[in-house]
Amino acid sequence: MGDRGSAWDWVAAQAERSPDRRFIFFEGEWLTYGDVVARADGVARGLSVVGVSKGDRVAFLAGNSPDYFVTFLAVVRLGALFVPIIDGSKLPEIEYVINHSSSSYLVTDEAHLGEMGLASADLMADLRHVFLLPQPEGDAAAESGLPDAGPERLTLDDLRAIEAPSPSVHVSGDDDLGIFYTSGTTGKPKGAVLPHRGLAEAGHLMAERLQYGPDDVVLCALPLFHVGGLHYCMAPAIAARSGVMLQRRFSVSRFWADVEKSGATAGLLMPAMMAMLLTLPEAPDDRDHSLKLVCSHSRDQKFSGRFGVDIATTWALSEGSGIGTFTAPGYERHEENLIGWPLGNGELKIVDEFGAALPAGGVGEICIRHDSLMRGYWNDSVQTRFTLRDGWLHTGDVGRLDDEGRLFFEGRVKNMIKRAGENVAAEEVQAVITQHPDVVECAVIGVSDPIRTEEVKAFVVCTDGASLSGEQLVEWCEERLSSFKVPRYVDFTTDLPKSTTGKIQLFKLRALPEQTGCWDRAAAEGTGR
Repeated sequence: MGDRGSAWDWVAAQAERSPDRRFIFFEGEWLTYGDVVARADGVARGLSVVGVSKGDRVAFLAGNSPDYFVTFLAVVRLGALFVPIIDGSKLPEIEYVINHSSSSYLVTDEAHLGEMGLASADLMADLRHVFLLPQPEGDAAAESGLPDAGPERLTLDDLRAIEAPSPSVHVSGDDDLGIFYTSGTTGKPKGAVLPHRGLAEAGHLMAERLQYGPDDVVLCALPLFHVGGLHYCMAPAIAARSGVMLQRRFSVSRFWADVEKSGATAGLLMPAMMAMLLTLPEAPDDRDHSLKLVCSHSRDQKFSGRFGVDIATTWALSEGSGIGTFTAPGYERHEENLIGWPLGNGELKIVDEFGAALPAGGVGEICIRHDSLMRGYWNDSVQTRFTLRDGWLHTGDVGRLDDEGRLFFEGRVKNMIKRAGENVAAEEVQAVITQHPDVVECAVIGVSDPIRTEEVKAFVVCTDGASLSGEQLVEWCEERLSSFKVPRYVDFTTDLPKSTTGKIQLFKLRALPEQTGCWDRAAAEGTGR
């Protein structure tokens, strides 16, 4: 594949070719490629003057916006590492990422910073500067107000007002782009260190497979803190010099209106998003729109039939820079669980529990190899050696290859829950629940859900005489976990099935009726979901 250069060099080159081409559509307005690069250049100058330099880690905590992407470009132009934090993370999760990555700077907005007013003094003291993105319209700082103490805060306007020459920093495709934290089986998120080249490589390979051109507009309803938004949506649009319909966050009520206003033609939707859009009342004009192609992990025939949209199936993971497998537009041989074939010169193999390659048709762990795999997990050599072996990324997903090299998804090796496109490590949820003083032990699994793919279910054993309720346990979790990790179902039990060595037998829990006799948070809240 070769070195495509830094992410900044790549985007700047595309802007130089087409400065006036429409790039980002956001809340009713367009920015051109020239607009975005000029803004990023100004922010980079200011960041350089205040001390951001190559190798520094810069944490990001905010929702989607053009300014988020502009600041990302400015940061990586300087060779600093982009460290995205999931929007909606709770304070312990925010502290973990910032501390584990040793981030020196934070990009956020006033609302998020106000919520962090309770952050430990040590955390704030370790930050050199906080850079504030414009406040989203309709949002306000938390009622507690912005903390008075802590690092100096500068707005993007402050940074652009600093007079300085454009920074001259050599950043290559081999340099580190960022640290993308992803849930793992150990319970704590692991930081996948991705290379600069992976962004452009993902973009060009996906744009080629999906046949994107300059007249396309790629919808981006996925967050930019995730490779789904950055590598799957932004990157292929840049490669084709297409436009991007950027939503601050996915909205069912605004989705089709944004598609109409932007002229969106293609993009990535998680299965949960398609399921949510199907809950809209049917209308005679359901097919009267510009959207022609959706990429997703599964092929929702109801969505395709109702809205007249082709669906290309795909599979990838953060550790691979989002470069995995795809089918193609117009492909007619879709079969159950088919998730495509490799992009570019990517290679796949299926291995058994001992690491031996299996022949076509054999079911085992999916391994992938290409030039833009992660370098490893940040400060975690043990998990790096376990995941990267002899140049192959061992994914923890289970699949099979047919004799044509097509990949079929069959499940997961890891105890990972896939809820509405986000990975939830069962061990992380278990650790939080078992910290409750009334809990003896618990086990967490995923149960199938027609909207969110899977929901989180906890089996909980309480201390003798305890009167812990589902509502109380959820409140405990909500204070310590992101909302998507909080269990929907809680099954209070007196015992958990165990092996002779004392290990909880999750397969027996998964074999139980999924929602029978347990507390349902959605039902208790009267939401129905």
